[in-house]
Amino acid sequence: MIIPNKDTESHPNDDLANSMFADLTLSPEAAAAELATHIKPTDVTTIPVCKLESDGCFDYITVVKTAKPCNKYVSITKDGKTKKDGASSITEATAFTRHVPDLASMYQVMMDLSEQPNCALINGFIAGTEDGKPYQIKSSKQIEGLTGEAYRGDWVRVGNNERIIGRLKVNFEPSSWWQIDRDRADGLPDNLDPSTEQGYVDLISKILPTFKDAGYVRLATTSGRVIVDGEPLDNTGSRYWFKVNNPKSMHGFGNRLKTQAAAIDLGFLKLDKNGKGILWTICDTSVFSPERLIYDGQPRVEEHERLSLGAPDITVREGGIVDVDVLPVLTSEVRRRLKKDYGVEVTSRGNKLSMSNNTFLTLDTEIEAYGRGKVTVLQFWRSGEDAWKCQSHFRVSSSWNGKLKIDGAGVPYLHDYGGETTYTLSDDEKGELLFGEYSNEI
Repeated sequence: MIIPNKDTESHPNDDLANSMFADLTLSPEAAAAELATHIKPTDVTTIPVCKLESDGCFDYITVVKTAKPCNKYVSITKDGKTKKDGASSITEATAFTRHVPDLASMYQVMMDLSEQPNCALINGFIAGTEDGKPYQIKSSKQIEGLTGEAYRGDWVRVGNNERIIGRLKVNFEPSSWWQIDRDRADGLPDNLDPSTEQGYVDLISKILPTFKDAGYVRLATTSGRVIVDGEPLDNTGSRYWFKVNNPKSMHGFGNRLKTQAAAIDLGFLKLDKNGKGILWTICDTSVFSPERLIYDGQPRVEEHERLSLGAPDITVREGGIVDVDVLPVLTSEVRRRLKKDYGVEVTSRGNKLSMSNNTFLTLDTEIEAYGRGKVTVLQFWRSGEDAWKCQSHFRVSSSWNGKLKIDGAGVPYLHDYGGETTYTLSDDEKGELLFGEYSNEI
């Protein structure tokens, strides 16, 4: 294991390094108890989130601490099989911003996190929290219960209590640190699944050429720390944390990376749970969002003679910063091929790519809507509402990172925020709504 030397200038919140988790002085339960004493709506104050200019410092990430363990849990079932429960959804936590100027600092964050079953990361940070002082993160629903209004962002303060904020994209700045998350998805061709780390890095470098000489902190999958009958549960995944030159340009980076991979034949059709093939590549491109939770804390295991927990596998490769502005503009020929081979329409505005698909979604598609169970697209349209939070549906995920919405013409569609893809109805089904069988319901 390589442990780099830290040789950068000190920062005001660097003193938290040796007690980065102990210094979270207000637990989520204590914060909730304090808030419960404030019952007057007039005590609730909304404070706008400030925004950083492009020349600001983005060398920060966010650490969150929950009241109960939030990382993976592995147990043995009654019939002797191994059961892995995924990370818990985090609706409230104590958080603080961590200064991460270099590889040594990121290595230390990963090492500290590896000992904490109650902690996770958020990829970005909130401007104004760079001093490292704790604050509270709560769900939009919890914040709306305090304010009595729809929550769309910004700070909320109740009386003189701790600062409260929601984990919404609009609240977070992009960090200068991002990750390549190796993803051995179903349908991955053998030629895109090298057996060595260097082979994998070489493939990533074909998609993103400046990654070839990048410095990174590599973290093997936390599931690999779980030892079952003397063998690792899973040693197939890994994350590569690297620093970028232009954090503000990371919006939409996942789409740019994915389409570039497809353009050079490093893409493939990944089968979703419905048997439909969606464009994918050798890494998970849904991770490039600043509000995203990353569960790299200590996994938990049941007290069982067949189970034990091993040490984290964290290494460092010295190197430079990754220039993320090098991905070429897609030519019209490549766009036509993406449409033909993968069924996606790609449009662009500046440095941002948008992907859409009009072959998967139908009026009869059943989608799991938040708080409503499974509903068809037609049922959503008939509700008369503008938007419902839902699962992404065409991408395997349980994070409620999709939304059913109505467009300007009154037609329903599904947007998958993690997959950065909009799923629209076919022209025929749009016609049924607007001019055919259902037009009398408008």
